[in-house]
Amino acid sequence: MPTDNDRVLALAGVFQAAALTHQIAHRGLADNDPLEASLHSITETDPADVPSVFGGVAGVKTGLQALIGQLDRAPGGRNLEVTRYAMTLLQLGERLLKDQARLGDISEGVEAVKHRLQHYPLAHQNQLAMLAEIYQRNVSTLSPRVMVTGEPLHLQNPDNQNRIRSVLLAGVRSAILWRQCGASRWTLLFGRRKLVEAARNLMSAP
Repeated sequence: MPTDNDRVLALAGVFQAAALTHQIAHRGLADNDPLEASLHSITETDPADVPSVFGGVAGVKTGLQALIGQLDRAPGGRNLEVTRYAMTLLQLGERLLKDQARLGDISEGVEAVKHRLQHYPLAHQNQLAMLAEIYQRNVSTLSPRVMVTGEPLHLQNPDNQNRIRSVLLAGVRSAILWRQCGASRWTLLFGRRKLVEAARNLMSAP
């Protein structure tokens, strides 16, 4: 039975993907540890529990921070681009859960990426290209589309494009997990304070 902490971790995975997308779009790079944890979440297809999707709670720390910053409504804490990405990812996760054909294609693609792990790490450009292609084929054709804004120099870089699409695929994976944990847009709308409190508790846990 999913717990409140499970739902918060899944939502943090969505916000982490949104925050990483913003970093890459504006800086041309992303913080390495959360990037690796988010990519790991894509290939964790048979997890023992929700924390193991991200390699433990620490793997989604950036997402917890982003979640708190976006939902707490403290002055200066919100980034509208990050919020927009996260909300769009949640909508896409909901859409994909109703499309078994696309989910099946994503699953096959991810299995191919996992098979190549013996040759290339997840963050290798070849793996990112495969993950990006999975996203383009199955997610970018859905509505609403994630419209990424940032520095043109970074956005026009093919490697950055693959990183962003791979991270967005991780965000969709977390959005689906959020739904699988029994949460919905109503949970976010009416349970915001409870989510923030749970996120703070997870952040402060040893």
